[in-house]
Amino acid sequence: MAKISWRVVTAIVAGVVALGYYLSWWFAAGRFASPVLALLLALALVFVTAQFLGHWVLYLVACTRTTAPRQQHSFSVEVFVTARGEPPAMVERALRAAVAG
Repeated sequence: MAKISWRVVTAIVAGVVALGYYLSWWFAAGRFASPVLALLLALALVFVTAQFLGHWVLYLVACTRTTAPRQQHSFSVEVFVTARGEPPAMVERALRAAVAG
């Protein structure tokens, strides 16, 4: 398992603390004037909280890298040689140069 950066962990912990403080402010006594608006706000807060937590989980997963598989270096190059109307000796020379290397 890859090592998780301390910066990512610190940022996520700070975000959870800030989110907790934000939610505690909303749920303090006397903040809501209407029960309908309180319900709508609570639903919005649940949605926003789920969005934040989902993003943080994705950031945490994205920061854990596994080593990439080693690739073999078998490069190939395609060569396009135009031959219409060219002298045959020049085409032959170009083809020999293309496969020489």
